[in-house]
Amino acid sequence: MMGRISLTRRGLEPPPGVPLVQAFAAQGRRLAEAAAVTDAAKTADVLADVVAQPALQDGLLTGSPAALSAMDQAVRAHVLGRSIVRVKIWDPTGRILYSDAPSLIGERFPLGSAERDVLTNPQTRADVSDLTSPENRLERGRGKLLQVYRPIWTPAGNPVLFETYAPYDEVTVRTGQIWRGFAGVTLTSLLLLVVLLMPILW
Repeated sequence: MMGRISLTRRGLEPPPGVPLVQAFAAQGRRLAEAAAVTDAAKTADVLADVVAQPALQDGLLTGSPAALSAMDQAVRAHVLGRSIVRVKIWDPTGRILYSDAPSLIGERFPLGSAERDVLTNPQTRADVSDLTSPENRLERGRGKLLQVYRPIWTPAGNPVLFETYAPYDEVTVRTGQIWRGFAGVTLTSLLLLVVLLMPILW
């Protein structure tokens, strides 16, 4: 029986430097994905500032129909689309004050430590959505989603959590764009370095 093929023989070893290039490519892809997630978070951040914050009324805390209508009009006109498929606004107790899915409004779910931290220490965060969680049941069937959340404030100064859900496909496309933008230059430089080192490594 033929034994397992080994790549340790001289003629079958990968060229020197190839593992380095492969490792760089993998790391570069991860960095590109992180940059794409950051871009998505910045987009949600802008929408929070220029759309949700101006539309937010104190009455949303008490379920005022007028406040709900004002937010709904703003979200449907300027937020929802191919890049964002769901919006939720939460109070600090975990009650959903607004969603473009009306059946969620008024439901209560425990906020995670990350969400509570965002309300206490204002910042914008992005995570892959856990679609197994009950509060995300209506997002199932949409594929992998990126959720971005940050605080906004009512006119009286009460913080609420503004959360958007975006298809991760958008992040994947942006990752490819970023990766192609710098991969050619950096990989060429690495390959040149490998060529220069070959007399030493071989």
